[in-house]
Amino acid sequence: MDWAVSVIVPFYNAAPWLERCLKSLLAQYLRELEIILVDDASTDASPKIAERYTGRYPDRIRYLRQESNMGPGAARNVGLSLARGEYVGFVDADDMAEPEMFSSLYATARKTGAQVAVCGIYLSRDGREHEILPGYICDAQNLFKNVRLFPSPCNKIFQRNYLIMIEANFPLSRMSEDMAFVFKIIVNSPRIVYINRPLYRYLTHSSSASFDILKRKNAFISIIDVKKYLKKYNKFDKYKYKYKKMYFLHLIYYPICLVVIDALIKGNNRWRILWQSPSYFYSLLKFLFRRSI
Repeated sequence: MDWAVSVIVPFYNAAPWLERCLKSLLAQYLRELEIILVDDASTDASPKIAERYTGRYPDRIRYLRQESNMGPGAARNVGLSLARGEYVGFVDADDMAEPEMFSSLYATARKTGAQVAVCGIYLSRDGREHEILPGYICDAQNLFKNVRLFPSPCNKIFQRNYLIMIEANFPLSRMSEDMAFVFKIIVNSPRIVYINRPLYRYLTHSSSASFDILKRKNAFISIIDVKKYLKKYNKFDKYKYKYKKMYFLHLIYYPICLVVIDALIKGNNRWRILWQSPSYFYSLLKFLFRRSI
């Protein structure tokens, strides 16, 4: 079969959510859709769930298990190497896609000749849900100004040959690797099209890596990876300001927000985050002194 879209689902210890995610993908209106599961050496029941669904749908699902835990960036890169679709998309194992998501993104991308198609999301946390919509069609330069872009690759599809041409991949990091991947694509000025409807369901919960401030040290790796990419392709001078803005957001602004909002206001992880904060910001200072932005 000629696959229209390859959907890559990396996972690590995602047993509570993986089956729900797979059901949402198998319910997609787009039939020419392959599902690639990459197990990042899970230690829970996730592999059994993946094996069961692969056995049940061998023509639609492929499953690969890594021997050691390498992080989401490495797992997504493995999925990219296995993809056969004209476009590729990503879904996190604890998220879901609306049934029309990939058919709508694919049809819109093909109609417009876009290399990237983006839809809105439903953002869910603590039982509450709100919409984040991309809002308008814009070029790559304007995209940096769109605070509603949502830097995850998960509410988007990307033309696979375009990713190969620009050599876009994920850094081997456990934090902000998704931001780095999207940034690499955007600086190459792809044609982008938007669907102004929320079609992706993004779940945040207390076990997410985003809410562990010590894991945010891994964002340093992603930031360095972006800088190397920009310098390799002689784009650093052009995008230096955007790079510094990303640097500030991911290394300083977001961690401070995490401390203030989650630790001081919501209180879910209050003592853990307050205890971890000095270690994180000490590491950040050492990183800043060792490297020039």
